[in-house]
Amino acid sequence: MEGFEKVDTSVPQVPSEVRGFRERKLTKAAAAFFDITVKTQGDIITHHYYPYTKDGQVTGYKVREVEGKVFKAIGDKKNTELFGQSKFSQGGNKLVIVEGELDAVAVAQSMLDEYKKVFPVVSVPDGAQSAAKAILANREWVRSFREVIVMFDMDKPGQDGANEVAKMIGADKAKVAALTKKDPSDEYLALGSKGISNAIWNAASWQPAGIINGKDTWETYQNEKDAEYQDFPPFLEALTKKIHGTRSGSITMLTSGTGCGKTTFVKENIYHILRTTQDQIGLVSLEESTSETVRGFLSLDLSKRVGLPGVEVSLEDERAAFDRTLGTGRILMLDHQGSCEDSSLVDKLEFLALSGCKHIVLDHITIAVSESRDGNTNSAIDALMSQLLKITKRHDCHVMCISHLRKVGGGDKSFEDGGDISLDDLRGSGSLKQVSAQVIALSRNLSAESDLERHTVKVKVLKDRWTGATGWAGCFQFDSNTGRLKRADGAFDDNGFTSEIQGELTT
Repeated sequence: MEGFEKVDTSVPQVPSEVRGFRERKLTKAAAAFFDITVKTQGDIITHHYYPYTKDGQVTGYKVREVEGKVFKAIGDKKNTELFGQSKFSQGGNKLVIVEGELDAVAVAQSMLDEYKKVFPVVSVPDGAQSAAKAILANREWVRSFREVIVMFDMDKPGQDGANEVAKMIGADKAKVAALTKKDPSDEYLALGSKGISNAIWNAASWQPAGIINGKDTWETYQNEKDAEYQDFPPFLEALTKKIHGTRSGSITMLTSGTGCGKTTFVKENIYHILRTTQDQIGLVSLEESTSETVRGFLSLDLSKRVGLPGVEVSLEDERAAFDRTLGTGRILMLDHQGSCEDSSLVDKLEFLALSGCKHIVLDHITIAVSESRDGNTNSAIDALMSQLLKITKRHDCHVMCISHLRKVGGGDKSFEDGGDISLDDLRGSGSLKQVSAQVIALSRNLSAESDLERHTVKVKVLKDRWTGATGWAGCFQFDSNTGRLKRADGAFDDNGFTSEIQGELTT
């Protein structure tokens, strides 16, 4: 068709010679079973050609250059079947999955030695690190077998890959084989068919991580007992005194009425971490554009409300503030461009944790699940909270979430008029309060006659799993000149409490 370039989908031509691999004790028959061909120079094999198929048809080859063990692909080797898959029918008793093509040949050779027949054995295309992706693409075929034995290399990458692949296959079918040598090829070379056969028959059923014996928990207890707290900024001194700060491996939920300072609170907290630690920080702000987020951090660093009429900041000062904050490269942000489905959001949050972020902010969870596919917001919140907790435990990081409140509270005042907040006022599923280790509420009277009171926020701990402490934890104020938060002054005592709050504490 005019305007379109013709795509060459032809299969590349490769040498047709088939040989065994004498140095590995692998016969020509075993290599021929998998249609492996070689290129030679004189009597020396210089290249191996491993065919890869899609729907049973060869689409490309993985080429191994023997000298230097260099690999490359020719033709289409993406999104293919597992190596050797086209040689076996779907379903059966046992399937062996190995890490490399010659490992598959070694297992096949052991079967030929003992049974004069090759039973199902396949290899992942690019080693252990990308094995899970290959298994996922062919999972239905893999799971059609009654037992699936994962026989990966015995080094750490191989065993980590074996665990991920077994997880992908499922505990009902997956088994993991243990070898006495590094890989199946070395096992066959040293012990012959008996070594491979023993590994297959003695493979242990895979169990998901997390099932442990109580006698093995002492070290875990000691590590968690000594876990360090990340303190809150100085204007939240009373809150730090009450609950010590936040801890990795947990979720802190922050809530308040509309316009009561949640996002400003969070940014001040991020800025404090940025200034006092060397930790990486992940920020998912679903209500702000990237430019708004940048402006917010510049404002914090300069103590000026950048972007407001009458606030003058030179380009040089802006750049210097940028270099001190976002320019450090320690804050990773999600560019959501106005939307982000909850399924992909979890992947992005996990990516932040995998990238080394020890502190992750989700602002806010209410909007993250507002467009759940089945319309069941509570169910979406339950699923998201469960995934968030797993991320914190898996990567030893802390997640701070922002949650909105129900439209109407249980008291006489609205939340925006300073009404008291309880755990049951969180909007959505009960998992918001149940899964969170800490719940912190901010109260502010937006309609107060006093300018001082309108700009004063009361802090209340609704839950803290470690100390058990609840109740008021000081006040802070918004400085309309600098745009910064500070400890409350004026009609407040040294702990930041108003006389009204102090009265409630003493009664």
